[in-house]
Amino acid sequence: MPVIGVGIVILIVMFFMLAVSSSNRIFPNTDEWNYIQAFGTPTTLLSYLFEQHNDHRIPLQKLLQLSALYVGGFDFRMLVSINMLLAGVTSIVLMFAAKNYRGHSSLGDLAIPFLCMNFGSGMSLVGFELQFLSSVLFVSLFLLAISLSDGGGNSKQINVAAFWLMLMSWTGLKGVVVGAILSFAMLAFFVLGRSGKRLEASCKVALLIALVMNVVQFAFWNPSSASQGMAPILQIIGYFHGLLISTYPVFSWTHSRYISIFLLMLFLIGVALGIKQLLKKGDTLTTFILLAAVASTFLLMASIAFGRAQISAWAIGIDMHYGILTVIIPTALWMVVSKLGGKIVSAVAGIAFLVLSVTAFMFSAQWRMEYVAHSGPQFRQVQQAIASNQDASAVTAAHMTALHYTDSPETRGFVAEGILTLRRIGGWEYRP
Repeated sequence: MPVIGVGIVILIVMFFMLAVSSSNRIFPNTDEWNYIQAFGTPTTLLSYLFEQHNDHRIPLQKLLQLSALYVGGFDFRMLVSINMLLAGVTSIVLMFAAKNYRGHSSLGDLAIPFLCMNFGSGMSLVGFELQFLSSVLFVSLFLLAISLSDGGGNSKQINVAAFWLMLMSWTGLKGVVVGAILSFAMLAFFVLGRSGKRLEASCKVALLIALVMNVVQFAFWNPSSASQGMAPILQIIGYFHGLLISTYPVFSWTHSRYISIFLLMLFLIGVALGIKQLLKKGDTLTTFILLAAVASTFLLMASIAFGRAQISAWAIGIDMHYGILTVIIPTALWMVVSKLGGKIVSAVAGIAFLVLSVTAFMFSAQWRMEYVAHSGPQFRQVQQAIASNQDASAVTAAHMTALHYTDSPETRGFVAEGILTLRRIGGWEYRP
């Protein structure tokens, strides 16, 4: 089963590279123009890496993507390809975490690659959305370490788990929320004596450092205009529901009822089984952490709904932006159900998980191929305009919808300056 799972990941990556990647934007899109500005204005690398971007500090992403862009001649298709590779790594990590926790593989585990590598997810469309995927990747690595920790008895794995939580503090506020909750949950589990095993001093220090690194981000957070104000409560609830079903982007546009029913049933069964297990004595650390990962993701979705609903009500397309953040919910609940639910419940849940994930993936893949056919020629036309002697302002005016999701005189000026910088520092695709 693990071999089949890895094979699925490889096939999805190969299909994406051959059929989709070459038709992506070679030029920046929206937030990605920030990278061009970094090369076009005098600033120190350290200050740029750690300065706040909107509401987030994302130095790890900036360092990785700036390096890739510099080496690749600022071909922004590389960033999306890297995202898909990291989504594949996330899938493999989660499948092995499930195997370790359960003691064996299960058919439902094969749903994980189709869930994490959905072609409708924003991280497969825009490279900058690594900030969402990176937090999910680190949570997945954290869960893998916990599944290998022998209920907390393996201090090396606990320290590894704490390391991934430390890195969460540099994946933006979305990672900080989850990282802070999981760090606190880990410390509370051992302090309250829920584990029958002694936690070494190095592990306590590492977990405390992870907690402080995440919490301190809030002390230095300067809220943007998008994080101020409050929407009507019903609008917040609608936004929250939209976030939860965005686990399956694009498919949720017309099949939200099926997704809602599946997630609700998985949640009720998984939480009931998990709590029942936690009331028993024995190795309950991994079960506790899986439920904590679900709870932290729910709280993250609630915080996003509270902050973003005041900008607009939930709408089609937002699911593509946030969907990858929610994949931990069904995956962690599936792990709990498949271990504690018995043969019949596990089999039914596994088949439902697999069928829904594959169906949603195929639905999004079909949409993506239609999008490729429609947008590919347009993106090539914009690239040719950038690589011409045409005035940068005229290029911006003619192709703004492909260059940035907002259109204002300030944004047009910002993008026009970026085009001039691209012509100077970019590869041959940008040279007149």
